[in-house]
Amino acid sequence: MILGRIDARRDDYDLAGYSAWKNEWFRRQEVLEPFGTYAPKHRQPESDRQTPQEMLASLASRASSGAPIRMELVDAPRPRSAQ
Repeated sequence: MILGRIDARRDDYDLAGYSAWKNEWFRRQEVLEPFGTYAPKHRQPESDRQTPQEMLASLASRASSGAPIRMELVDAPRPRSAQ
């Protein structure tokens, strides 16, 4: 009998927590706008974007200054380790 009351209270507590979470979720859905409103309106033209070589040079300079970056060529076959 006592355990039944404890379980019923626990169920009520879980249901109240879920209801509060669901209400907050619905409230936030009304506040949020579609992604297109947050996305940049004008993208950079292709000529202003970094080329892959420029990106690689930037990462290599960061790695040489001590950043924990490991770069490896992915198109080449990987060397097999001695087993």
